This record gives sequence, structure tokens and C-alpha cells, in this order.
Amino acid sequence: MTDQLTVYFNGEFMPEYEVKISPNDRGFVFGDGSYEVFRSYKGKLFYADEHIVRLKYSLSQLRIEMNNVERIIPTVQQLIEKNNLGEKEATIYLQVSRGVFKRMHAFPDEKVDPTVFIRAREFTPYSEELFQKGVKVITMEDFRWTRCDIKSTALLSNILSAQQAADCNAFESIFLRDGLLTEGSHTNVFAVIDDCVYTHPKSNHILSGISREIVIDLCRTNDITIIEKAITEEQLNNVDELFLVGTSTEVMPVVQLNEKTIRDGNSGPFSRRIQQLYKNYISDYLK
Repeated sequence: MTDQLTVYFNGEFMPEYEVKISPNDRGFVFGDGSYEVFRSYKGKLFYADEHIVRLKYSLSQLRIEMNNVERIIPTVQQLIEKNNLGEKEATIYLQVSRGVFKRMHAFPDEKVDPTVFIRAREFTPYSEELFQKGVKVITMEDFRWTRCDIKSTALLSNILSAQQAADCNAFESIFLRDGLLTEGSHTNVFAVIDDCVYTHPKSNHILSGISREIVIDLCRTNDITIIEKAITEEQLNNVDELFLVGTSTEVMPVVQLNEKTIRDGNSGPFSRRIQQLYKNYISDYLK
């Protein structure tokens, strides 16, 4: 149960139910912070260093100073041990807020320590059947802010979009900004058109996922043409294949876009091949 978890909070290991967040914490009041989520497979962290690099980038953009960042990975490994997750799959949630200070929009005018919370929890992957059958997505206008490259804890627009997908019995909402496909509410999106794989280039309009970078590299090293270019809404409505990529999603084929079936309603050859390449890559990484 959740209350039996041991977590890390501001320098101490403790039961999760003992964690107390101040009502003046800027993460609570403003969503003024950053976070990361990464995976552990049978006790071995997957691309944890890359997640920490991205966290440091987000914190630098938010101008949040955090000491002892190098202690995060050893702390996570201790949490895996303390929660008996060494032989299980787990997700690690890491959040850093600016800290506790009186409510004011400008940064605190004195030094405050950031609030740091880390949790390692058992994770149940999506079923193999879902990975094989594929999922439905819906499109939405991208109404988020223009610094999506920062992994901010202020996720209200993503939450509303994910709920809209749930209301439509869909797996994910994917965004269109000025007629161009950007990404999903919690995934990156790849499209296949005329035997080429497309995904939105790195910019302030997407969060460049760690899994996104892995898939791009896998395409390049396996003679799959990959083009980092945003596709139009018209192209999206006529794709040969579509798939989602993310930490928990891994490579998930999309077989329905809004009310339109993609291909014959089955995952396509590019999606299946890249999905297998990704699974093989994880297996090789963990050896």
C-alpha cells in the first residue's frame, strides 16, 4: 500500500504518509518546480543520468538552485532497496520546487532551500495485448504555454487534455499548434508517411523525451529514414502509421485518430519494427 512506501523528502528517508508539505511551498501554491519520471527494471535504472541532465536543464531555466544533484541517483538506488523493488519494475518520481516562502509572484528576495521529493514505486506495464493492438488518440488545439521544453510541475493543461482523451475513450490527446502536430499530453508523437518517420523537432513547443531521443537514434542506426519536422494537420489525417513514445508508454502504436481508423485498424510494419527495436534496446541496456 502507498502508506508503506519509504520515500525521500528534504534529506531524509521516511514513510510517505509522514511527508508534510507547507501551504507556503511554491510548488503547492504556483506549480513552481520541475519533475522527472524514469524507470527501473529489476533494480537497474534506465537512462537515469539523462533524466538528471534534463532536470538540471529545467531547473536552470526556472532559475532554481539545487545542491547535491549528484546524490540523486544513489538516493534512488537506496529507495529501490528500502522498498524491495530490486526484482520488480518500478517508476521513480522526482520533484523539486523552489521551496517555502510567503506568497508573492516574484522570486523570494532571500535564499530558500528547494523542496525535494523522490518516490520509487512498483510499476505495472501496459499489457502486451495493448502494445499489439494499438490505441485511439484524439486531437486538440495546443493551448499550453510556449516553454514546453521545461518539464514543469504546472500541468493543468496536460491534465485537462488527458481527461478529454479519457472522456472520449482514447488513450491520449495529441496537440496541434497553428496547424502543426507537436506532441501528446504525456508522450511524443511519431508519424509514418511514404516510408519516412516524422517527429516534431526539438523546440520550445515540445518536451524532448528521453525515449524520443532513443527512438530517433534507433531509426538512424537501423536504416529507417527519420525526419525531425512538424507535419501538418492534413498530413496527420492521411498518415500511413502513427505511434506514441514515452517512459511508461515505450512505443505504442496508434490505430485510431479521432473517429478515423488508421490503415486497417492494426499496427503497421514501421511501428512494430521500432517497437521491437526499442524492446531489444532495453534488454541490451540492462545486461
